[in-house]
Amino acid sequence: MAPAPGEASFPAYLQYLIYGEASLSAFLNPLVGTKLLAPADQKDNFTANICRTVFRRRVSALAARLTDQLHLAGAAFTAADISVGYALGLAEQVDLAEDYPSPVADYWARLKLRPAYQRAVAR
Repeated sequence: MAPAPGEASFPAYLQYLIYGEASLSAFLNPLVGTKLLAPADQKDNFTANICRTVFRRRVSALAARLTDQLHLAGAAFTAADISVGYALGLAEQVDLAEDYPSPVADYWARLKLRPAYQRAVAR
C-alpha cells in the first residue's frame, strides 16, 4: 500500500497521503456538520461557502496530477489513493462531486469500481 522510501514515487505518496486528510477532508468536516445539524435557515452560511470554495480549489489541484496518471503516487494503487478517495466520497455526500474536474471525476469513478471499495460500501 506504500512505495519504499527510496522509490521515486515515495515523495508523491507522502504528499497525497497527507493531502487527502489535511487539504481535502479538513474543509469537509464543517460541511458535514452543517448538513446534518444546522437549522434549515443556516445551512447556506458564510463558513460553509468558504469551505466549499477552498475544497473546490484543492480538488482542482488534483486534476493536473491525474491527467496522465491512474493513481496519485505513480502506477500503483496506494494508501494515498485511499486517503484522497475518502475525501472525494465524503464530498459526494455533501453534494460537491458534480464539481469535480473531469480527471478527478474519472479517478473517483475508477476508485468506486475497485472490488475492495465495493465490499466496503456493501457493509
